[in-house]
Amino acid sequence: MFDPFNDFCYLFNFLSMRTWSEARADCLNQGGDLVSITDPFEQAFIQGVIQQSPTGISLWMGGHDSVTEGGWEWTDGSPFRYIRWNAGNPDDYYGEDCLSILINNGYWNDDNCQYNRGYICKRRGNTPKPPPPHDGFLTAVVCEGSSAVLHCPHDSVINIQSAFFGRKSNDICPHFEGSEGSCTVQGVFPQYRKQCDNRPFCFAYAHVEQDPCPTISKYLEIVYSCEQKGRFFFLLMVCVFWQMLTPGFLPVCLHGLGVEDGSIPDEQLSASSSIGSYTPSKARLNGDFCWKPSGSATSSWIQVNLGQTRKVTGIVIQGCSDGENWITKYKLQHSIDGISWKDYTADGDFFLGSVDKNTPETQLLGTPVSTQFIRIIPLEFKNQAGLRLEVLGCTPDYAITCADKPNFSSANDRMT
Repeated sequence: MFDPFNDFCYLFNFLSMRTWSEARADCLNQGGDLVSITDPFEQAFIQGVIQQSPTGISLWMGGHDSVTEGGWEWTDGSPFRYIRWNAGNPDDYYGEDCLSILINNGYWNDDNCQYNRGYICKRRGNTPKPPPPHDGFLTAVVCEGSSAVLHCPHDSVINIQSAFFGRKSNDICPHFEGSEGSCTVQGVFPQYRKQCDNRPFCFAYAHVEQDPCPTISKYLEIVYSCEQKGRFFFLLMVCVFWQMLTPGFLPVCLHGLGVEDGSIPDEQLSASSSIGSYTPSKARLNGDFCWKPSGSATSSWIQVNLGQTRKVTGIVIQGCSDGENWITKYKLQHSIDGISWKDYTADGDFFLGSVDKNTPETQLLGTPVSTQFIRIIPLEFKNQAGLRLEVLGCTPDYAITCADKPNFSSANDRMT
């Protein structure tokens, strides 16, 4: 398995139980060594994979202090600078000199070298030539009560495509009581989009406070992609043998289209109504004021005319800088001509909004739209509806002017 943060390959051997020295011998025979973890990105990658282990408490790594007590080192010679010890460790309990990683939480434990455990091998890969551009979607499956780390390569962010929590297959997470039957927990998709979208990594915890089917054991299944600005993306697959998957180029536009920086003029910002000086022109992201509707907030809207057809890939919103007012839930509409409007429902009927007045909240669109007009309609709010915003998408120098109405392919961000 290939880690996008470096050029190493990893072998996750969950089922073959060996002592630490036997595990290392097997790794060496395959051209690698027991795994070393040298930074938080590699830790997050390893931790996310081992959450899917079907059995065991911990897995062997390449750390040991058998030469000098307390002088921990990696067998592959990597510097032992990054650490993630479990609470109370290392404790050298009855001469524990070998390092293992706990499957349930990813923390490290000094362990008895003679115990039989699964293990992780690591070796440097052979970087292949990049293939033609292609799509990449990743799937994370997490058993109920566990968590996994979703992550993307450097300079790219998570875009949740779908999220399911419940049970629709007896073959996934089958070892728990109640693994037969079916159940679907509603409302998890917007929750995980809010939690993970536009972040380089996030922790996905398979749990809900109000369980509609407590007698059925559940699992979380998340499909996501990595959205980048013309750099690499990687398709990852979990397996129990050496495999390097090749990188490709995915030019995805996530640039501000001009609301914040003023390149969209005031006359292209409009609204159903406004209170006093809280006009649509004050709705620029990170501005000193905001837009507030004068009528019923839930029947109000604010609109951005992009000036020409653009590919829109996301929305960024903020509350009002001068008061405790922000939108907590909203829906999106788009239009080519500013007359006929369509609700954006590809990711659900609504988006979750801000949690405070100043933190920008970015919502990426799972299915980008080709449009000239964007509307935000408040559904719920804190105290009073108030909004600052930016529209994300393709900048003018990205667009290719070869037709009046370009047909964008949302799969690969190219004009067809």
